[in-house]
Amino acid sequence: MINNTLFNRVYLLFILLNTQCLTLKLRSIQLNMYMTTSFDFCMRYLTRNSMTGCSSHKSGNRGRLIDISSLNQLLSYKYSYPIIVLVPSRKDILDFAIFHAPMIVGILIDGKIMNTTNNHHFTEVNNCPENLIDLSISTNCSIRKNKYGEAYFKHYSIKCRSPMINIVWSIFNAISIKNTRPPKSVIIFYTKFDFFSIFQPTNAGAQSTAFGVVTLFGLAWLLGRINLSQLLISNNNNKDIVFLFINGENWNYYGTLELSKIILEKRFPYKIDKSSNEDNLHPIESEHIDIMINIDQLGINHNHTYILYDNTHPFLEKFKEVSSTSITFEQISNRLNSLNDFRLLNISTLAILTNAYENMNPFYNSYQDTLIHIKDYSSIEYHIYILLKTICSYFNLLICVNELSIDIKQILNDRIQALFDCFLRSNCSNLILKTNETSIFYFKEILNNMKEKFSFLQPVLHQSDVKKYINNHFFDASSYIHDILLNWIAIRTTNISEILCNEIGDIFQYKIYQKSTETCLYGSVNSINLIRNIDELIDDRIIFTSNYDEPELLVYMIDETKKDIIMLICGIILFICGFILTYFLKNLLSVIVNNEDTF
Repeated sequence: MINNTLFNRVYLLFILLNTQCLTLKLRSIQLNMYMTTSFDFCMRYLTRNSMTGCSSHKSGNRGRLIDISSLNQLLSYKYSYPIIVLVPSRKDILDFAIFHAPMIVGILIDGKIMNTTNNHHFTEVNNCPENLIDLSISTNCSIRKNKYGEAYFKHYSIKCRSPMINIVWSIFNAISIKNTRPPKSVIIFYTKFDFFSIFQPTNAGAQSTAFGVVTLFGLAWLLGRINLSQLLISNNNNKDIVFLFINGENWNYYGTLELSKIILEKRFPYKIDKSSNEDNLHPIESEHIDIMINIDQLGINHNHTYILYDNTHPFLEKFKEVSSTSITFEQISNRLNSLNDFRLLNISTLAILTNAYENMNPFYNSYQDTLIHIKDYSSIEYHIYILLKTICSYFNLLICVNELSIDIKQILNDRIQALFDCFLRSNCSNLILKTNETSIFYFKEILNNMKEKFSFLQPVLHQSDVKKYINNHFFDASSYIHDILLNWIAIRTTNISEILCNEIGDIFQYKIYQKSTETCLYGSVNSINLIRNIDELIDDRIIFTSNYDEPELLVYMIDETKKDIIMLICGIILFICGFILTYFLKNLLSVIVNNEDTF
């Protein structure tokens, strides 16, 4: 009897230990189980040190998405871990979620049941509206609004960062460090090419940034076609145009902050002379910048263009003057997040040229924002031509293109189509053919990859391959953008010897001589690749999620979780084996005890 009691106690302890182990392992998996909407790519790339992925600080704000339909449901919901709530557009629910639910780290508005707003413009503000919360309570809200609905977030709700910052730049008038760059002589056009937009497989960003990328490329080709660099140099015109392609966040950039720092440090752009190891290209400083113009959403249509600006500028007036369609000026708030980083430079005018201020499609920045909704690229061609005419008029260039010939229009249209095919349809062969006019490809390996299997859209990868892929992918993408610009804007001097070609000033980033055609090609194009400090806190800017994103469940496991799962499986097997063993052992002991009693 004593033996049976002792055995039962040992057996019970064994069961309790195994059960507790099982509970701990399940809890470990639960902590790494997330719900997300369009941020599945962020969660997929999340790492322990928050180098990539979604978080608001080093430890990260992460949570499972809970679908809430009423305030009672939210009040009755018992949670002991961070959650992101998908809620209807109701003040009582939002009020409780913002002020009385500390475990809620993200708030998403269900756009499918939302009423259309009266304000048809696309706006961005930092304070919650009066109809959302009482004025006596101060808080920060991030709000994106268009005629299809609104989205409200806590300002720390969901953050995303990319591991590498790429800035591809090109200038048309390289000025030596020995010369003087006049004040307000540089116009900067910029757009972004981050993986949330044109490199996102389920969100091609057809209406967000792809148009801006293609518009800027098309303008680069056209300015190269009219030999803008030679026009500026021959006329002793010290004015310049800078093209920037930056990767970073959706709408808000991380690259802009880094670029602002580099400009303030007088390190942009640069060309190091190998013989002297000194920078012999005159930097562009804040005082040299005349205006900075964002074109992320330019080219979607040409029926109505909005010019968002903080201060008026003659270039913007010229743009309106040469345009044959409706132009509306809209002064923007000093707190518009999209331009915050560049305000560090104290530039007189920051502006956004956009066709999406009023006419965004309902799938903007959602999984449905794809090329299916894009039927016509003619508006891009129109805006490229208007920008060309504005530049020529503003710079007082005597020789410029008054009208695009049929041949130039066709060639430009072919290149626009090739760009879309490559960036959004993973077919780059035509773009390579259209780009390889000068046989200048410095990134041969990337070119070969593009010929065979390279895609500007991200495939679904195993977590262990993600970090390496993202770094390589951004480098590949920015490198090919570099080569496109170099091919399309390079200055061409014909009937020249190789000796004379080499004697051309050292201020140009590249000098190439083609013996077969006796042509010297030179230009200033380069890229800046920065790896973010993994200990650096993610700032307080937000990521916007479309009202139309569909929630999806994503189980994400970091490396330690995989170990936990292996331990869990081993524990389960051990439990089963132990149960079987103790079953037979108990029966065996009963037989032994009975035999002893018999004796």
